[in-house]
Amino acid sequence: MSGWNPNATFVRTEILKENGRWAVYLEVDFYEPDADGDQKFQTVRHRIQDYPKERLARIAAEWIRRAAERDIPDPPGGF
Repeated sequence: MSGWNPNATFVRTEILKENGRWAVYLEVDFYEPDADGDQKFQTVRHRIQDYPKERLARIAAEWIRRAAERDIPDPPGGF
């Protein structure tokens, strides 16, 4: 995925231990209309970076998630 998808509906971060380091992943859920007019949900997962300590990975994951959530459009009605 190149850039931000305007159809994004949800973001989350995940922290996994890999080779003694802590990796941060960003997952973005979005809907994509197909040729039939149906809207299918898809999930894209990006590995962001790894960190030597779990605490650093958790801090980075929180910052990344909060920044990504700012770009998700609000639902109709402002809820």
